[in-house]
Amino acid sequence: KTLPENQLSFYSEITDQIAKLDPEDKSGYMVQQKLKEAKTNLQSEVMEAMRGGKPETAPALIDKFIADHNVEGDEKNELLLMKLQINVSIMAQAGETDKALAAVDTYIADNKLEGEAKQNALVAKIGPLMNSKNFDEADKVLDAIIAVAPDSATAKQVSDFKPKLAEMKKAASAPKAPNPAHGQPGHVHGKE
Repeated sequence: KTLPENQLSFYSEITDQIAKLDPEDKSGYMVQQKLKEAKTNLQSEVMEAMRGGKPETAPALIDKFIADHNVEGDEKNELLLMKLQINVSIMAQAGETDKALAAVDTYIADNKLEGEAKQNALVAKIGPLMNSKNFDEADKVLDAIIAVAPDSATAKQVSDFKPKLAEMKKAASAPKAPNPAHGQPGHVHGKE
């Protein structure tokens, strides 16, 4: 290999040569390439389920992928986090905020997560809290995420989001402007 791993997939000629030179795949490269392709297909299927109004089918797709491809280690953890995020989103959309937050806590405890892995799981709490307009609790979760690993990339992203959250909280608590009179610019029908 003379090219970086992340660039090899862009060079199908090289991939074909590797396949010919290593027909028994002793390097494991072709298996990795097939897994990457399958993972891309999984992500497309999950997005299709989410956009198609069938998010409840997505977790089963992830479980099947893990079983079919015997995925382990970091790759498996990444997929399980995706599954958690989907399940939390489904619960939040159903108005089950407490259940969604508990699912994240259970996931963290069951998997004994620490560091950035714990931060990434905690991020899943933000959506349900924002949906329920619980900005104070969302802010506490952001602080908890930062406290886990203050120097991580996730902590930096969360820190950058805190001012936006404060703006959202302020906007949500501001009195709403009255609906202009019928026939006036900005009038919204049904909001008399």
